[in-house]
Amino acid sequence: MAENVASSSMERQHALLASQATKGLAETEELAEAALKEVMALMEDEAHAGAHAPYCPIVYGSIAFKLKPVARKADEAPPVITPATHRWTLFVRGVDGSDISHAIKSVEFKLHETFPEPLRVVTEPPFEVSDEGWGEFEAQITVRFHDDGMLPVRIAHHLRLHPQPGQASTHPPDAPVVHEFYDEVVFNHPERLPDHVAAALRAGPATKAALHRYAHHFKAEGHTPEADLAQLAAAQAFVAQETARLTERLARADAEAVSLTKDLEALGWSTAKCTRSTMAPTSSDASAGASRR
Repeated sequence: MAENVASSSMERQHALLASQATKGLAETEELAEAALKEVMALMEDEAHAGAHAPYCPIVYGSIAFKLKPVARKADEAPPVITPATHRWTLFVRGVDGSDISHAIKSVEFKLHETFPEPLRVVTEPPFEVSDEGWGEFEAQITVRFHDDGMLPVRIAHHLRLHPQPGQASTHPPDAPVVHEFYDEVVFNHPERLPDHVAAALRAGPATKAALHRYAHHFKAEGHTPEADLAQLAAAQAFVAQETARLTERLARADAEAVSLTKDLEALGWSTAKCTRSTMAPTSSDASAGASRR
């Protein structure tokens, strides 16, 4: 009798726990569904706002000029510090010389730690820094805006001093190396901007900045979708060419490995452990050994 009562009590407890768990699971699912709907609504609002939001086209990148080597006398000791080989400039600029100072408040350039004052802040156009060096490195660029509520844009840019391997043969020896990218900064909350800034962004880049001293080295065709597609196609062609070259090289290496394996086996070497076979020499091997002695 006592066992039946205990069993019935345990069953009721299990049923109660199961009911509570089911109820809790249902409440959790309802909360998750409500949260998902809220997130989807926010994303839809952001997408709708972004479709009509003002934006600021920018170009960020670098340009590097090769320096002429300094002549050194025959009896002169080499310099203690490696001399600079290139003069370079990191920049954030408008497209085709357009003014971007109405949208951008400042630009921070974080250089390699070996440079003096590696963190350099520019608060007025042109938003750029220049220096000299001998090595490539990854610079950190932080763009801040007049809209204090908008998060800064952080960019990692590789300062390139030399042409890419696929472009070295066609790159003019005296031409600078330009490594730049086009992007668009979208202001999803123009109501937080000053009226004249929002109006200027909506109207587009109406004013021109002073002609950049390196303007003739930048892309002459401008940054159009067609130009970007052409650049992507060129990059894909380069990757395909390199893939084919490396595949062919790998095939030759495999063929050479097979040939060497056969040669080793013919000499009595075991390719599994790379040890000489302990088989007794044949009469021809013995005579060959005698002739070598």
